Amino acid sequence: MTLNEKFASFGKVNTSAVVEKLVSDNGGKIKKLVNSDYAYTWLQTAMTDYNMIRSLLPYSRSSSGNLMYNFFMFNEECYFSPISEGKLQPVALYIDNQKNAPALVKDDSFKYLIEQYGSSDNLYCAGRGFENFDQTKPTKMTKQSYDKSNKGNRQHKGVGTKYINTALEDKTLQEIYISNIRHRIYTFSKMLSMTVGAYPDITPIDCIEIYNETDGKTKIYDGIFYVASVKYIYGESHSRPFAPMMHLVLCSETDIAGIEKPEGSAV
Repeated sequence: MTLNEKFASFGKVNTSAVVEKLVSDNGGKIKKLVNSDYAYTWLQTAMTDYNMIRSLLPYSRSSSGNLMYNFFMFNEECYFSPISEGKLQPVALYIDNQKNAPALVKDDSFKYLIEQYGSSDNLYCAGRGFENFDQTKPTKMTKQSYDKSNKGNRQHKGVGTKYINTALEDKTLQEIYISNIRHRIYTFSKMLSMTVGAYPDITPIDCIEIYNETDGKTKIYDGIFYVASVKYIYGESHSRPFAPMMHLVLCSETDIAGIEKPEGSAV
């Protein structure tokens, strides 16, 4: 999927149909594919099949309104799905910061990004075309994709108006595009990196629930985390095997401080 740059026209179809065709053309099979909800005349112009699919991610939205599609191939099988379509019974990992070495768990929260691009009232999408100069605003976000309730959530106040350009004039695609960007800025500006014992079959569309047991009282990381990357570590030393481990990079719409400060709370 990364060898040849191609030109192709797919007709007026959903992004999921384009993904299904490109994967099939390359001999892959569909393992999990969630249909997107909006048809457009998609063109592949001097792009590899892989880059073509990647370019469709910001314009993909499921029929139930879920954003943040992820795409990856594993064992020649295709996964094309919103990250919120993970397992309904998430894996639960427990962290005790008093026992774990600091090198095993690290978190980052880039709140400056959210302060700049978190507001739905001060963020706009503007086309570069010749006739459509209307502004498109992103849609409201839920507290987290896994939990559909957003009651009581406040959207962040904008720090100055921000304009994001898109190459497409289609109004619906502009809304999907800017909503995807805003959602990804929220999610990928809160990262948790950790090394723990290996748990089999974790993939980048699974959900993980983190419980922090510091002092046996608080749950700083309570909430759902999505798998940004996973690396399994197997092997042995010169004398004996070592315990299988996995290195996870996780992301979440909720603040690092936990679900008590969900997306939308004031920073």
